[in-house]
Amino acid sequence: MAARRPYKTHRQQHLGDFLDVLQAQGWLVWERATEDSPTVFLIREIGSPPRQYRTWDAETVAQRVADREGILWLPVPYPGGLDQYKETMAQIAVLASRKQSTSAPGT
Repeated sequence: MAARRPYKTHRQQHLGDFLDVLQAQGWLVWERATEDSPTVFLIREIGSPPRQYRTWDAETVAQRVADREGILWLPVPYPGGLDQYKETMAQIAVLASRKQSTSAPGT
């Protein structure tokens, strides 16, 4: 597989990394619709034809699959810079910690 060109924002990188996770699990197949546009994603959910999505809509697809499969994931809000990425990762860590503490035996 050829290396992808760099993403323009942390938001897009976060989404692309998560789409890779979902693809590795066999829940969808994806690629950038064009190499010169990191904001257009070509996603095919299993049993459906491929569709092009802009970042916002691709995040909605990723969130729907995450919710369906019980995976904790949040999109990085616009504009998707490093600060928003760090805040999102901190929120995911807090939610994961809460989920772990509520699922621990005896709680």
